[in-house]
Amino acid sequence: MKKLLISFLLVLTFSCNNNKVDTYNPYLENYDTRIEFSMNKGLPIAELLLNGRKVKFLIDSGASSSVLNLSYADALGFDYELVENFNFTGVSGRVIQSGIASKAVLRTVDGDRLFVDFKVLDMNEVSQSLRIVGIIGSDYLDRFNYCIDYKYNVIKK
Repeated sequence: MKKLLISFLLVLTFSCNNNKVDTYNPYLENYDTRIEFSMNKGLPIAELLLNGRKVKFLIDSGASSSVLNLSYADALGFDYELVENFNFTGVSGRVIQSGIASKAVLRTVDGDRLFVDFKVLDMNEVSQSLRIVGIIGSDYLDRFNYCIDYKYNVIKK
């Protein structure tokens, strides 16, 4: 009986250790990731790390895309490529040429990586008035099922 119990425990131990499944997926963020924000002129502004530098983003569920201001490319260390016939139309109706950002790594101040696909465009007017470098749009919020909680000033899943 003792041998049977020891054999069973050994089999159980090895089977548990060998059945680990690697579930890493870079497009699935930590479920507990929370993005805190403060209100500025009635708008939610989050302080995040872009390529290691602390910067501010507007959280805009009405924006269809997440955007970086191309004017900050050199200072914040991201690259971009403007794409012909790839334009944004702002609320004012003005059409702005845009492109795609690369090498833009975004993290919370706690270090959690946020997998945001950024577009780039010249958004100096908005950027300067709100002191932001970009916008986190509904493309990101929807993809990871985030909810904006205005009561506690946090974006959470």
